[in-house]
Amino acid sequence: MINVVVPIVEDVGKFCEFIDSRSDNHLKFFVGVRESLLPQLVLKSKNVEIRVFKDGCNKEEIINALATCKLTKGKILIVRRVLSDEEFLHLTTSQSDIATLKARHGKLMSAFKSFAKKLVNRFFAFSFFEDISAICYGESMFDLMSVCPNISMATRVNRYVGVTTAQFETNSKPVAREFNKHLNNLKFAMWILFFLGSVAGGVLLCLFTPLVALTVIGVFFWILIALLLLFVGIVNFTRTVSVGNLRFGIAEEVPELRVVPVEEEPKKEQAQKAKKKTATKAASTKTKVSKDVAAFKTTAGNKRTDAKVTPKAARQPNKDTNKKEASNKTLAKVSAQPSGKTTAKQKTAKQPMAKSAAEKPTSKKA
Repeated sequence: MINVVVPIVEDVGKFCEFIDSRSDNHLKFFVGVRESLLPQLVLKSKNVEIRVFKDGCNKEEIINALATCKLTKGKILIVRRVLSDEEFLHLTTSQSDIATLKARHGKLMSAFKSFAKKLVNRFFAFSFFEDISAICYGESMFDLMSVCPNISMATRVNRYVGVTTAQFETNSKPVAREFNKHLNNLKFAMWILFFLGSVAGGVLLCLFTPLVALTVIGVFFWILIALLLLFVGIVNFTRTVSVGNLRFGIAEEVPELRVVPVEEEPKKEQAQKAKKKTATKAASTKTKVSKDVAAFKTTAGNKRTDAKVTPKAARQPNKDTNKKEASNKTLAKVSAQPSGKTTAKQKTAKQPMAKSAAEKPTSKKA
């Protein structure tokens, strides 16, 4: 998913064409527009979330306000002007962590840019992006940029360490930085006038006063301090022109005029249906479990009642039948033995009968 943040303060028609021509499913546009320009904003694309801000806010304040939107995991592309198809393709398909544009300049402008970079890096310990017209952060930078409190400054000041950057040349004019040009020029002119006045005052003081060691030392330090202040003014001037104002506030939104994407409504309905399905499934599983528990309790109760009803007397016939079966088995063994062989018990039983038979003849003879 590619989150495209678009602040609109001018050229509404061109931005509408830019957004409508890119209605892919993997793109999600977060558009911020001034309240007075809302009637001119006519979009056909459905994957757009529009937020309306009060008049008087600039692009950087709108960018800080749009950073609070619910961005989806993926790339973040911040667009300050209408991009061509080639520029948009280069930025969104780049495999680097940070992808920016680079405008083509002449020798004089490129020399001034390199001098400004060295000067700002030397005294402020950071660099800056030459062209802030558009900047794309890769998916690996999503967690960092989604919690950035001032994403406007993060898209203009290059303080990143350990990330890969890519620049793509373009013939389009870069976007101007947001700062008060009149105030910045006035400050720079004041430092120049102060230096020139200090030099002129020191020369006149030396001409119309007797040369004393203290006056010469005083004039020297006076001009030296003016020179240092002029140098500080030059550094601030170049930093302001190259980066703009460092910090911007958050634009004040008009929540009544917010336009929610059309695709979010079916998603909400699907989420509600999914919740209903899960609730019905949970209820059915609860009923099944309760039925199983009840059936288990009834079977356990029946087993206990059966065990209590059967008395000990009912179990005795089983023992008697076992004894009878054992005696029958012994009789069957005895009957199965041959007739010629007699057991010891049979011999003892036949001996008294023989004795009685011998006694009978003696009694007759007498």
